[in-house]
Amino acid sequence: MTDNSRSFREGNGMSLRAHYGRLSLKLKLALSVSSVMLVIVITTTALALWILHNDIYRSASDVQNVLIESAVKDLDEKILLRKETLALNAGVLIRDVLPNSRELDAHFVSRPAIRSMFDVIFVADKNGKIVLDMPMRHGLRGSSIAQREYFKTVMATNAPVISEPISGKASFEPSIVFASPLRNPDGKVIGMLGGILYLSKPNFLSAMGTARIGTDGYFYLVTKGGNPTFIMHAERDRIMTRAPDASVNPHLAQALQGFEGTVESVNSRGLEALFSYRSLRSVPWVLSAVYPTAEAYAAMRQRDSQILGFGVLLAFVCGAAIWWFAGRLLAPLDQLRNAMQANDGTSDALTEAARVESRELAEVIHAYTTLMENKLASEAALRQSEDRIRGIIMRAPDAFIGIDAHGIITAWNRQAEETFGWDRDEVIGKNLANLLIPEAMRERHNAGMAGFVGTGQGPVVNNRVEVMALHRNGMEIPVELSVVAVRNGDKYVANAFLRNISERKSAEQKLAASEKRLRAITDNLPVLISYLDREQRYRFINATYESWLNIDASRIIGRRIGEIVSENWYEQLRPHMEQALDGNAARFEIETETGGIMRHLQTIYIPHHEEDGSVAGVYTLTTDVSALKAVEKQLTLLARFDSLTGLPNRRHFDEKLNEAIARSDRTGNPMALMYLDIDHFKEINDTLGHAAGDDILKQFGGRLKDSVRVTDTVARLAGDEFVIILEVLRTVEEAELVARKIVLAMCKNFEMENASLQVTTSIGVAFRERKDLPAAELLALADRALYQAKDAGRNTFHVLTS
Repeated sequence: MTDNSRSFREGNGMSLRAHYGRLSLKLKLALSVSSVMLVIVITTTALALWILHNDIYRSASDVQNVLIESAVKDLDEKILLRKETLALNAGVLIRDVLPNSRELDAHFVSRPAIRSMFDVIFVADKNGKIVLDMPMRHGLRGSSIAQREYFKTVMATNAPVISEPISGKASFEPSIVFASPLRNPDGKVIGMLGGILYLSKPNFLSAMGTARIGTDGYFYLVTKGGNPTFIMHAERDRIMTRAPDASVNPHLAQALQGFEGTVESVNSRGLEALFSYRSLRSVPWVLSAVYPTAEAYAAMRQRDSQILGFGVLLAFVCGAAIWWFAGRLLAPLDQLRNAMQANDGTSDALTEAARVESRELAEVIHAYTTLMENKLASEAALRQSEDRIRGIIMRAPDAFIGIDAHGIITAWNRQAEETFGWDRDEVIGKNLANLLIPEAMRERHNAGMAGFVGTGQGPVVNNRVEVMALHRNGMEIPVELSVVAVRNGDKYVANAFLRNISERKSAEQKLAASEKRLRAITDNLPVLISYLDREQRYRFINATYESWLNIDASRIIGRRIGEIVSENWYEQLRPHMEQALDGNAARFEIETETGGIMRHLQTIYIPHHEEDGSVAGVYTLTTDVSALKAVEKQLTLLARFDSLTGLPNRRHFDEKLNEAIARSDRTGNPMALMYLDIDHFKEINDTLGHAAGDDILKQFGGRLKDSVRVTDTVARLAGDEFVIILEVLRTVEEAELVARKIVLAMCKNFEMENASLQVTTSIGVAFRERKDLPAAELLALADRALYQAKDAGRNTFHVLTS
């Protein structure tokens, strides 16, 4: 909008308000009441029309629903009749092979009922070649329908099918094909019987396209599925065209998904109508009935015009009556006005005039005099309020200074006296700049004051800023200043509020020194220390963050923790951070990479509670416990492995055995447990010494590991007793093969520092097939097998099965 047009509109608005203000009270009252009556009449009329419209819509919808239900029922009956007739005739033609064309001609000539139901009857063999068409169509007999979807479906499903709208093979006319399989006595499909309905010729389908609802209403049929297509339509050029999508006709799209009912809408051609939708039960088609609202609501719209005309006439009649009654009712006011103009303005004269005329006038005069009394009382209250405000300012905890347009002090409260050391009488009428502004700042102050006087704006207006001010003793003190601009004629004066912040500044300096000491401590601790707000943004970090993450602190402060640490690290700490932000301390350990180093971190999150109990943020302390975890891991390793051979010890073997039994029970695969010892090991210890015995044990354990798979477990129980867990076996022979391999592996002499020794072993094998055999019984079974191997002369194995 241009400035000229805006000015024009504002001028017209002011002109209308001025004209309205000059109207008499009687005319204003008449116009106002008439407007209200007009609104009431229009609202009532609109409500009545809306109710009438809804009733007519429901009636039209009910009639259309009955009509489309009848049409759907009729279509379903005719479609089912043709499907059943076609299937019945296909059943009559059960042969080992298709009859020849002469026999087929004779068969269908004698059956006029089926021929009357279709425009064309045809028969195709199992390869899709048409061997009969009746009546004969040029180019149809002998052609192939093998590529037609309906033929493929019939041959594949051995069930009747109704096709999508297609173009004829010979005539290229739009049509629908009813197809039924022809079977031999064994039920095998040997061909197909089909019936064609041409959508452009007279039949029950094309009749739907010519049927009318009222004068301009019509029906149309559309297929469901991935490519909805018009089967029949009043506009013939739309047959076999794709139906509009949901963006063009959303109600049709809903009907294709199963919606049934009547809606008032506008179709893709811009026609406003009642649209009813019903799905056929016999085929995946949707029938729609379209009844234009212009025809459906024609009578209602004529009635609308009559009702509106009557409503407008009624409003004007009411307006005229109100004009007459307003003149009668307001006549005493005219008399009162004349009396008020004629008297000397005293309440006695007005009361006397009113008493002569009417009680209403007396009440108006009483209200007028009361109003004047209240005005005087309000003015007195205003003066008292000003006195109270002045008293408050004089006793306010902040210094208050009033300054005129020339920079002269006009007001000075008690706190100003205490803050600056000057009494009120000493400063009133003095220039503020010479009295309180440090010399180095006066030129800038005077320039700002010159701009403030004309605009009422400046950097200190309605803001709190910290500046330096002069005390009477000549010292500069820090003050917090805020200025309020007050218009005085064509210029602005200033009301300034000041607070001595010397103590606060001293406290801030002490706090800064304390923070500096705290920073020095935290920066030299080998842990991550930080503070995050509720949005998980860093507000404080120590120097360790920079060394661990190789990121400068300035790039961390203000950013979210998920943007700084690795994704793996953040995913591990996030639930604990959420726990801390909910008000609960969290302690956890994670393993992650920082700065190219894999670390095991122990972290503590402590919520920062406000006085109201809400959580403002989280304090975090993260310690690198990687060295401690390495020691723990080494201790765990020593507790679970034999220190001499490096093999799992008895404790670790028990765990492995229970795990192997559980896997065997779960998968159904047999397993085996071998119990071994070194033959005559005590004699080796007694003759060669324990050092030689230890060397034999290490070599023996190594040969055992070399003789089995990586997935098998070799463990040392105690002394020269060893066990082997064999998993995923199929037969006991596999366990025997491993035992034989171990016996052979011990044939080679064991080489020691000063000797070469022949060592043999005895092996007990427990082959487990039963799922109910626990670990203890399996170990006992292997032990018995070992003793039987020893009884057999040693250097051999013996197998027992469960």
